[in-house]
Amino acid sequence: MGNMDRRTLLAGLAAGATGLFPFRSAFAAVDTTPPGNGPLSAKAVGDLLRKYKVPGASLAVLDKGALAAAYSYGIAQPGKPVTADTRFQAASISKTANALTILRMVANGRLGLDDKVNAHLTSWNLPDNALTKATPVTVRMLLSHTGGTTVSGFAGYAPGTRLPTLRQILDGKPPANSAPVRVKWPPGQGFHYSGGGTTVLQQMVMDITGEPYPATVSRLVLRPLAMNDSTFGAPINPPARAQVALAYGPNGNPNPRGFMLHPELAAAGLWTTSADIARMVNAMINAFNGGPNALIPRNLARVMLTPVASNCGLGVFIDARGVFNHLGSNIGYRSLYVGNPKTNSGLAVMTNGDNGEGFCADMRKRVAQVYGWT
Repeated sequence: MGNMDRRTLLAGLAAGATGLFPFRSAFAAVDTTPPGNGPLSAKAVGDLLRKYKVPGASLAVLDKGALAAAYSYGIAQPGKPVTADTRFQAASISKTANALTILRMVANGRLGLDDKVNAHLTSWNLPDNALTKATPVTVRMLLSHTGGTTVSGFAGYAPGTRLPTLRQILDGKPPANSAPVRVKWPPGQGFHYSGGGTTVLQQMVMDITGEPYPATVSRLVLRPLAMNDSTFGAPINPPARAQVALAYGPNGNPNPRGFMLHPELAAAGLWTTSADIARMVNAMINAFNGGPNALIPRNLARVMLTPVASNCGLGVFIDARGVFNHLGSNIGYRSLYVGNPKTNSGLAVMTNGDNGEGFCADMRKRVAQVYGWT
């Protein structure tokens, strides 16, 4: 095994102290040096990065309920290699952290999954129409993309430009660059992927708690899981910028802005590492299996990982074998996580290139080959 990264050790100690997820003992080294040969070696993965014109990537592997590896490849920005604590934009993987936040609020009695979302919105309301009068939009519907809401995704905003407020985004008013979030399809009757619906939930969380959205997610999910390298919000001051992977385009050229900002935090605003995503995946597996000190109760974890429509659960997608996953796609970033509750295994891959989706899919196959997953 490679030498253990100091930050990985500290995160492991913090995780062991909380007892919220069963990574292997903090005294057992997590492999942070890619193997010298084979499909996960620096050379083999470097060739794959060049094939897809992606500059850098981070990989974390869960095996038998333990963080088995946290590998880094390529560059985060000119002159800086990707390291274990390099932060990437998780993009739509943010929706899973948002779902866990809301499920913790459900467990604490703050709301119910089948509550009308408008019953909890006080600073803004999802406009009613004939569709919502027939079937009101619920929290569960928005978590599973069955609420009939519009706006599939968000382009983000260049650093230095004026950012819209959340209400401006929801109503599609300048300087927002997206359409208004409205109900276009019958609620509860079909799957329509909607980052807009997730943004409604962001406003709901803020209205219920009376605190900034990042504070709630940190309190309910990030801190309990020792996701110490994760934050909702754009790290744009110089020290933080030095820690992030900058975005690159489809031809492998750097994004002239460095990255885009996403005030739509619940839908696309998480900055994190592959190891922290693996912590979240492991927590979901632990809760699903009724493990000790679970982040959410087992019954809620089972609901979360049960398809509602088009293989979509609550903030996550599930295949026919019960393996769950989510992709992330922001300008200049692609990511993927996978979790298998039956084998207590999974992975997280993060990249800083527009062609990263194919890279992530190939890395999933390579990890399965190396670890003997079927």
